[in-house]
Amino acid sequence: MIHETPFFLLLGILIIQFSQAQSSGKLSITGDTNIGIRLSSLKDSYFGLTLQQELNIGRIEAPLERFGDGLLVTALWEYPRQIGNSDFYGYPGGGIHFGGYKESFTFGIDLIAGVEYRFPSSPFILSLDVKPHFPLTSERKEGISTGLSFRYKF
Repeated sequence: MIHETPFFLLLGILIIQFSQAQSSGKLSITGDTNIGIRLSSLKDSYFGLTLQQELNIGRIEAPLERFGDGLLVTALWEYPRQIGNSDFYGYPGGGIHFGGYKESFTFGIDLIAGVEYRFPSSPFILSLDVKPHFPLTSERKEGISTGLSFRYKF
């Protein structure tokens, strides 16, 4: 039996912290919203959707991926930085994942590191990343996935 109490406690703490930072003015939406697809190297999750929101202190990304017969949602905090004077950006980050499939629940920690190319004079972004994941619950094993994402910038 999986104990979901730690997950909901952590999720509640994160929501409270995010709300406090936003209401105090320390956190604000300052940039673009990007939406697209992510192709993954994971055996049970080859295709997913991804949403990014630029903030004044980094950005949040929420990939939604098929996981076996269920869904896997990841919430990542990323820090994109321009590489020189180019249209390339590098980004490290981390976050959590949770999801369910076949009466099973998974929750864990994720890291991410990637490079993206922002096409000049165009709303398109192409990125390549490496994302290690460390499940804290379920029988899912830790591992590393690679991803190729194509996003549209609003």
